[in-house]
Parts: sequence; structure tokens; C-alpha cells
Amino acid sequence: MEGILTVLPSLLGTITIKEERECAQSMITLYQFEDCPYCAMVRAVLEDLEIPYKKADVSRDKSDPVRKMLLLKSGVGTVPVAEINGEFIGESAAIIECLKKLKVG
Repeated sequence: MEGILTVLPSLLGTITIKEERECAQSMITLYQFEDCPYCAMVRAVLEDLEIPYKKADVSRDKSDPVRKMLLLKSGVGTVPVAEINGEFIGESAAIIECLKKLKVG
């Protein structure tokens, strides 16, 4: 986990101010399994609302460090989990509700 966090500042440092503002409005990562029906629902909403996002396929092993981090940050031990502008949200219905509010706002 620390390796990921230390890489991000150097990546963000290469973005211009204008690009940074645009990215901040839509910095979404969907932690998921490709064959999960709840993950597919969230992907469909993201695509319907034309919200850009990154997919991160996670291990099915709940002892995996990424899965443990998602549990700690979102409070849920299942996928999907969405990281939206630094906030971790679990449960597909909560993610979809948040995405719809983002699109309206």
C-alpha cells in the first residue's frame, strides 16, 4: 500500500493546473471483479452517465493486502468499492447514488 501512495505525488506533479482541476472532478477508481453482477451494475451506470473511471480488478482472496485496505477504508468486505475523489464507498447502491449526485452537481 505504501508503494502506491508514494508513486501518486510524482504522477500528480506532471499534471498542469487546468488538467488537475478536470481530473479532480472525475477521479474514480472502481475496485471490482469483472464477473460480479453488482460491479457490472456500477460500470453500467458509470458508462450511462459518461463518467470516466479506472477499473482495478482485485484478488478474490480476502487476506490480500488490497482487499484488507478496501475493508479498512470502506467498511465493507465485498466488491464493488469505489474510490471517488479520495473517499471509499462500498455497496453498489451507495456507489450508484453517489455517482448520480456527482453527475447532477
